[in-house]
Amino acid sequence: MNQILFGPPGTGKTYHTIDEALKIIDPDFYDNHSGNRKKLHDRFGELLITNWDAPVGNIAFCTFHQSFSYEDFVEGIKPQTTEAKDIIYNVEPGIFKRICQLSVEKKPSQDGTPQKEDNPNKYVLILDEINRGNVASIFGELITLIEKDKRAGGNEELEITLPYSKETFKVPNNVYLLGTMNTADRSIEALDTALRRRFSFKEMPSRPEIIAEAGNSIDGIVEGIDLPQLLTAINQRVEKLIDKDHMIGHSYFLNVSSLADLKLVFFNKVIPLLQEYFFGDYGKIGLVLGESFVTLKNNDNKFANFRHYDQDILTDLEERKVFEITNLENWEAIDFIRIYQ
Repeated sequence: MNQILFGPPGTGKTYHTIDEALKIIDPDFYDNHSGNRKKLHDRFGELLITNWDAPVGNIAFCTFHQSFSYEDFVEGIKPQTTEAKDIIYNVEPGIFKRICQLSVEKKPSQDGTPQKEDNPNKYVLILDEINRGNVASIFGELITLIEKDKRAGGNEELEITLPYSKETFKVPNNVYLLGTMNTADRSIEALDTALRRRFSFKEMPSRPEIIAEAGNSIDGIVEGIDLPQLLTAINQRVEKLIDKDHMIGHSYFLNVSSLADLKLVFFNKVIPLLQEYFFGDYGKIGLVLGESFVTLKNNDNKFANFRHYDQDILTDLEERKVFEITNLENWEAIDFIRIYQ
């Protein structure tokens, strides 16, 4: 009932939440149209709740971030302006409380027949980038209630009194939590232990072979450049220099159909990621991409005269090599081929 899709950037985690949500909400539709991405995306859009004043649908979406709080997720006191321009403060439900309340309302099932008590409609709350927020603070006391046996109807059913509204609350057993997690931000091992115990984890690794199946190239080869081999070589080096959590995802390469496309992907996506991963250490980026992409910068400038500074350290600094990224206008197909050959 609680699942997290985890993997490096660009491996399709958010993309696959559509599939996972439809498998839960409308499995027959998913089985019949699993090969038609547009139909799946359109069906997801139909089920996505976009207006909480008059909610229609079974799927809600939110993104965790550093400012996301318990008040946004469960409930909190929020200011409102009246017609007389006065400010009043009301207890407002957060997105998790809203979908839980919606899930227990009596309404027709998907086929229009009355909903049965023992087979209620299912609801999915997608928690994108779950590891970017302070999970313990956001869930608060509800972290215990999301366990399967602690939910409504479970063997160990629990309910609490919410701190602001003073309402009793329990988590329905027809609400599914589906999270995504970028391992380049934080590994699974670094996650809150309480969160790890209450979620199952599904790895979404970088899969270079998918590039060949995307249809924008012939077997993944563009102007003589083997894109799957290219990405594999890059990831093998990144894994050796850092770890597998920082590999480059295949999705960046799916729409590459020309050398010009590839150059832009490298300039706008791949190299910025490597700069972030290696904290601006261009020497290590050079170990991944080679001399065609990283070059020694001509820097003969001497430090100013300052006799109080440690001379041994100063000597080391003067001998330090400084690198820079080469001009993308000069990148040729052979430069990309050399990365993996």
